[in-house]
Amino acid sequence: MLTPALRRSLEYLEESEQWALLEDLRAGGGNVFLYRTVSVVRAVSTWPLPPALRGELREESGPDVLSLLEHAGQSLVLERLARDQASAAVQPLTRRGRKLERLLDKLREEETRLEGMCAAQADALALRENLWRWPPELRAPGVSVPEGEHGPARKIRLDPCYTVREDMERLFHTVRRERRGLEHLALRRASLEAEVKTLERARRESMAEPAAGNAKTAAAATAGVALPGGLPKNVQLFISEDGFALLRGRDAKGNLAARKLAAPHDIWLHADNGPGSHVIIRRAHSGQPVPERTLDQAGGLAACKSWQRDAAKARILYAEVRHVKALRNAPTGTVRVDKVFASREVPVDHDLEIRLLPGA
Repeated sequence: MLTPALRRSLEYLEESEQWALLEDLRAGGGNVFLYRTVSVVRAVSTWPLPPALRGELREESGPDVLSLLEHAGQSLVLERLARDQASAAVQPLTRRGRKLERLLDKLREEETRLEGMCAAQADALALRENLWRWPPELRAPGVSVPEGEHGPARKIRLDPCYTVREDMERLFHTVRRERRGLEHLALRRASLEAEVKTLERARRESMAEPAAGNAKTAAAATAGVALPGGLPKNVQLFISEDGFALLRGRDAKGNLAARKLAAPHDIWLHADNGPGSHVIIRRAHSGQPVPERTLDQAGGLAACKSWQRDAAKARILYAEVRHVKALRNAPTGTVRVDKVFASREVPVDHDLEIRLLPGA
């Protein structure tokens, strides 16, 4: 029996190539073929995929089946773990969203009640229009008013503990109070609705990969790193040529904000032996390799905003965010690095600050 995957491959081959492929499979042995993006394995096959099925995926093959499959399995498992971690991360947002919806429902109920009470203004105006009809000290459970400017003929219920005039004044006071309540509820509802929209946007950005409308955004999706949305003003976003999101602090508070946006497995960069901005390389998971070019470009961004910005080359420290700790009672942005995994010299290229912008 032919598998669906094999049938799809055979459709794109000439008849002689079809028989040759079937004979190779019948004989057994041969290489294993991996098809991947920059860092994520997308397909594993025991035969080479035709170009129409392969697309832009890179092909990697070899006779060492176990090592290749181990590598593919590691990539797929870590990618799945990253998705699970993203799902867990949005659960608090989902719970908060449900709570906000319940609060909004209660606000709408209260607004409906207050709007009903504000309808008493017509009764108050009708009483004022016809006040001359009743003695000043009249106390009654209700009075009848004829049709007029403020509504049809009807009987208005009153509190016999008060005179008609006092009941009228109480109605006006109630209407003014409920209108103030409606204004307060409208402000509160607008605030809650804005928070709901912010939470929903944050939830979508955490769960979904960015749309492929821009070559660099598409490359970031290929690298498996979701671009952060709603960045603080003191954090800059760049996209490396390999599609990795790079965050750089504009100042000390921006350095702190960039680290707070980073995951423990992301990579932190800083110029060696002097002040400078912190740079973060976002990764989808701890096993995702970062190409040399991205490491150099991120190092160049760190150097361009450091004490080495006027040098031809700069030495940059690399560490995982999990090993970077803030120091107590120290100025904002001051950190202790417990473990550096690399220190390398990179060229200082100020053109990177323009070339790696998301819209460039």
